[in-house]
Amino acid sequence: MAPGPILTGRWAYPCPNTPSPVYATWSTAWKATTNRSCPATGHCVPPSSSSPPTSRHDDGDVLCCLSMSTTRPCYRCWPTARLAAARRMNRPRERSLPVTSARAVCRNWRDSDSYLGHDNAIVWPILNRPKEEAASSPFDCLSHLSGFAGHSVQGGKSSDYHAHDNAEQYYYILSGTADVRIGDDTCPVSEGSVAYFPPGVGHQLIGDRNPDWMQYLIISCPVPDEKLGEGKPIGQPRVLNWRDASPNMGDHGKAVTWQLLERLDTDESGTDQPCLLSFWYLARQAVGMGHASDYHQHDDKEQIYYILEGEGTVVAGFDAFPVKTGDAVYLPLGVPHVILNDRHEGWLSYLVVS
Repeated sequence: MAPGPILTGRWAYPCPNTPSPVYATWSTAWKATTNRSCPATGHCVPPSSSSPPTSRHDDGDVLCCLSMSTTRPCYRCWPTARLAAARRMNRPRERSLPVTSARAVCRNWRDSDSYLGHDNAIVWPILNRPKEEAASSPFDCLSHLSGFAGHSVQGGKSSDYHAHDNAEQYYYILSGTADVRIGDDTCPVSEGSVAYFPPGVGHQLIGDRNPDWMQYLIISCPVPDEKLGEGKPIGQPRVLNWRDASPNMGDHGKAVTWQLLERLDTDESGTDQPCLLSFWYLARQAVGMGHASDYHQHDDKEQIYYILEGEGTVVAGFDAFPVKTGDAVYLPLGVPHVILNDRHEGWLSYLVVS
């Protein structure tokens, strides 16, 4: 069933001048904003309160708590006029609105807390799996992937040489030039390159010939034991630049797609070397000004959009995220989504990670 009208606004997490954390489901929030007896549009809505307390944002926007989390609530800020319009538009459809605990999140790599890892790399953990012994944030959201992080290495430095026995991984180079050591081989990489490492294959980023900072993404995925048994096919390392791939169009609305990595057991190959074991695929897409991808959802996989250049909007379920370079939008399985270039004169380019 298609979702109702989409509300656009800003995240407030936590919001200034907000009372003690309150929790509500989407159902509670929508009932509050569509109920004729709601005492004031956009008040902060605790699920057990019939008279919600007033709690306005500093700039006059309004609040609604939309999280089932017992540790950290998520608030959403909406302009009063837009929320009032949503009340009028959604009142007849209140009972048909879907209720789901799966929510998309958006985070820029600059907003994460960095640390030093792999000898010389500054690491920004953008998206992670939920922590077992600590309170999770909304960005501890991954269910299939094990990590999505940004890395920076200064010119002339290198990361450590290591391997992952039960995980596959790839680097996507955002800026700079370097060499990637894979086993006994060394390959040059630069902006737009992707380097894939199967389980058990040693790898290292070597920055000897790079005078400037090297920035890249590291995306990891665990590989189950049944795919690593004796006699099981294992993909080979792969290094390519997106410019070496052929573009295609038509499968995802007005988005142009460059298929970079795909599963070893894929039925219809879109690359010359399928290699992935547990990942689904990696692609680069771009939409021109005034265009968008198709509106779709995946019931069998989670997905991440990482914005490489440009600005636009990602709509996911009831959420609309203004996005820019460096933003990562996590899309849980089953959440319908679309990406639009609604404000950038050039290409809105992004990675599609599954």
